[in-house]
Amino acid sequence: MIGLWVVLGILILLAVILLIPITLQLDYDNTQNRTFWKISWFAFSLFSSDESGFFQRKESKSKVKKKKTDEEKDEKKESRLKKGKRIWKMVRDIVPILPKPLRILWKGISIRKLVIGVQVGRFDAKDCAVAYGTVSGTVYTTLGILQSLMRVQVEQVQVQCAFGKDQTLWIVRGKMHFCLLSAFAAIGSLAIGYVTKRNQNTVKPTERSTKKSKIQENTGG
Repeated sequence: MIGLWVVLGILILLAVILLIPITLQLDYDNTQNRTFWKISWFAFSLFSSDESGFFQRKESKSKVKKKKTDEEKDEKKESRLKKGKRIWKMVRDIVPILPKPLRILWKGISIRKLVIGVQVGRFDAKDCAVAYGTVSGTVYTTLGILQSLMRVQVEQVQVQCAFGKDQTLWIVRGKMHFCLLSAFAAIGSLAIGYVTKRNQNTVKPTERSTKKSKIQENTGG
């Protein structure tokens, strides 16, 4: 009974861990020449633009370069060719089964607290109006596509025509959340589809040879 509770506790803990999303925080503001991004998980900074992330600790390592002989170069080239052929074959088998895993993966992505601000700057009034229409259409079309594909929480979107300024200024802030559970589900779906396809490819030649031998027996030779 105690073992059952331990297993149940481990499963609950694993589910909670997988449900905690990886967060990409972006703060881009070229009105103040500020660009900041951070990838975090469970309030721990993993990577960031100021290199304060957990995986960005600089370690001084001395690297010794060793001259390679011609034989080593030929062996390395041959191994690269073999590896390239294996990778190409794997990619060729994976591509047809990608749509379903990608749909599962996409469901785990969401955008929250999105803020978009644009000041379209041109000195000429006509050019400013044309640029304003282009930028506004691009922003709202892109936002509409994103909202049709994933969950998007918009706080503010504002596009202004800044006549008399020499450049277009952008402000983009928001957080993108990625659920690890959807990633594991997508990997599982990809693995099942890949194994199924490989089994089908190995069964088909056997079936062909069996049918061919039956035809030869029926025809007497």
